[in-house]
Amino acid sequence: MRNSFPIVARILAAAVCVTLVAARPALCQGTNPRRPSGGLFGGGSFGSDSNERLNFTFEVAEGYDSQLPLEREVAIVGGDLSSGGFSTVFGGTASFGQGGRRFQFGASASTAFKYYQQLNRLDALSHGAGFGIGVGLPNRGRFEINEALAYSPSYLYQLFPQSDPPALGESIPLNPDYRIDQAGSYSSTTRAALEYGSSRETLFTTSAEYRVTEYQDETTVLSGVETRSVGASVSHAMSRSFSFSGGYNYRTGTVGLTGPSYEHETPIRVQYSRALSPTRRLSIRVHVSPAWSKIAPSDLVVATDEPVRDQFFRMNGGASVSYPFKLNWNAQATYSRSIQYVMGLTEPLLSDSIGVGLSGLMSRRIELTAAGGYASAMSAPSGSRQQLDTYTAGARITYAFRRSMAVYSEYLYYYYDQAGVLRLAPGLPRVFEQHGVRVGFSLFAEALGRRRGI
Repeated sequence: MRNSFPIVARILAAAVCVTLVAARPALCQGTNPRRPSGGLFGGGSFGSDSNERLNFTFEVAEGYDSQLPLEREVAIVGGDLSSGGFSTVFGGTASFGQGGRRFQFGASASTAFKYYQQLNRLDALSHGAGFGIGVGLPNRGRFEINEALAYSPSYLYQLFPQSDPPALGESIPLNPDYRIDQAGSYSSTTRAALEYGSSRETLFTTSAEYRVTEYQDETTVLSGVETRSVGASVSHAMSRSFSFSGGYNYRTGTVGLTGPSYEHETPIRVQYSRALSPTRRLSIRVHVSPAWSKIAPSDLVVATDEPVRDQFFRMNGGASVSYPFKLNWNAQATYSRSIQYVMGLTEPLLSDSIGVGLSGLMSRRIELTAAGGYASAMSAPSGSRQQLDTYTAGARITYAFRRSMAVYSEYLYYYYDQAGVLRLAPGLPRVFEQHGVRVGFSLFAEALGRRRGI
């Protein structure tokens, strides 16, 4: 699998590193609450008042991270770069969107660098790019294809649930604040979807996805991932507030030392949405997914004589709530239970995870964003004797001098513990815990689609 990563992906990932200046994604990606509207800093969402939008964001921040325990594994994996202390983070993003009834195009790119003051060294943390095309078809049809690339994403952070599906042209979520290794990796996700109908009536959707992750250092003990999936679903709106859907998904994946694993899933979803005011809407989503799986255990587990099941039936599922409890304030909560293929680990995981978030405007110039998450994962074939628990939390306050300029302060916390007899991630330390604080400056530029009146 190490030689299967597309050449195009390597070239594009390298191009992002060279052409962009800095980049830092939003706080706590994966559990980040929806950004409130009505604030002074930054731009609105694409398509709100223009069919074309081009945005740039640059950030620089001074930070301090707590010192890590002096374990031998930390020195091997993270070296001095994970030892904490003072640092400077440079970040920047660019996003472009063009839309119409028949054709939509979206693209984005980001990159992040960190200067370690104790080492007098500048290190590239992570980079990402994405581009997607949507085409309108006859009979209320639509075809969409999206390609996302990333260098060195934060793999354990993938265990926290996503609150919203990725937008057209969005890259793989990155969060350099939670990167804990130096073994750089390349990731690529290709997704295509075809749909007919209307979300207000009956909608038929089919999709296919291919995802691969490889490490640039072939001697690393960390493990790559390769997954393929196809699915179909039919949804029907019973009313303006309630919709129901059912479908079938098939997925095959290879992670670490395992052979291929297979999953058959029949998700059933319901969604309820209620208007609280002309600008606020409560949204509740619930899904249950009866799933039959055949999971291949790794050679490492088989050799230990642990009880291993390669075939089983489980009830997966999840739920999410988005509650705009007042103007420009929103609270979110998301729960997910599923089989996860996470790079860096030796086996597929059965994961239970929850994420919560709060965002709002304390005034037109001051924005508060807070998020937290917890994930508990165990080896899918061998059960609870191998456990991985991880927590994250963060809070950020932004003060806008004007729409194009702001300062911010934030706190970050990340923790995980491999409590099992065998390490699920043998290249990482058994316990990792770090606190961080940042004080930064942001610049925003909107080259296209400028809103009126600001």
